[in-house]
Amino acid sequence: MISYARRDNRPFEGPNWFIDSGGYSVQKKFNHYPTSIDDYVAYLSEYDDQIEKYTLRDWACALDLLRDADRDIRTHQEWSIRDHVYCLEAAEEAGLTAEPVAVLQGHDIEEYLWSFDYLKEHGLASPTLGIGSILRPNKTSEVRAIIQELRDAIPSKYALHGFGISKTVLEGAETLLALDSADTTSWQSKAAHARVTDPEWADRVPAWIRTLQAYMDYGDAVDALIAAAYADESADAATEPGRLRVVPLSAFAAGKPGRPDVADPLVECICGNLIDPNRHPYEENTAWCRFCEQLQFNLWNRQFCVDDTDGVETDEPYPSKEL
Repeated sequence: MISYARRDNRPFEGPNWFIDSGGYSVQKKFNHYPTSIDDYVAYLSEYDDQIEKYTLRDWACALDLLRDADRDIRTHQEWSIRDHVYCLEAAEEAGLTAEPVAVLQGHDIEEYLWSFDYLKEHGLASPTLGIGSILRPNKTSEVRAIIQELRDAIPSKYALHGFGISKTVLEGAETLLALDSADTTSWQSKAAHARVTDPEWADRVPAWIRTLQAYMDYGDAVDALIAAAYADESADAATEPGRLRVVPLSAFAAGKPGRPDVADPLVECICGNLIDPNRHPYEENTAWCRFCEQLQFNLWNRQFCVDDTDGVETDEPYPSKEL
């Protein structure tokens, strides 16, 4: 994960990057964004082939920021929604292929749920939702409670990403399992205080080696927490057979061999709307969100860009049906 606010924010070849708009850090320093949404989208466009996800620009609701800026939570929630819309419009115009991540903002659980309900009702809720303003040192129980309550209240088809989630918070297995992903810079404090205990090497080990070692140690500790939590979860699941059934999207593609017997050919969008794979994507439906439209086109292309005689995809659009 890379923050757009950092000077060394250039993705390099390797994993698919998750770009954070850097809202908290720039607002802490300036009380506002010193760059425009167009600047942010231009940066994303430059590295689009290396970016998997990016956060839509949001306004943090940390109480210290609000106090310094003399603003309230609802104002920052509304500004977040406004900038989400602007980001999506600019990204669409720029042809971004990376996945946008909407950010839930608030301070208490009711405010976070208001944020989610508004995003969902207006077609802005993305497949992955970030939980913002959740970095609260020395308030571990409070953070865990908010994450768990959000997971209970938000449908499981939405993945949850926690911003600034320390290892201490993840030591609660229920909280760890409630999140699909998280990021943290807590390991940096370990690196800052790392010391080489062997006097012979104390002055000969570069700082970057100590930093790297702190990062790796922290990562190993988090991996151990994840392994333990999922081992316990798997043991619990073994006593409750059949509680989860997954039907792959390929099940709804026409003419595919091995198609499973599914009870309903409709596919549910993340917003809750049901999509008919046989319906033409240009048929008007004003209730659809932007993800409904994308899902409809994907289903249509998958179904009618397949040669049913041999199951080989063709380069011709919609070869088996005249539009």
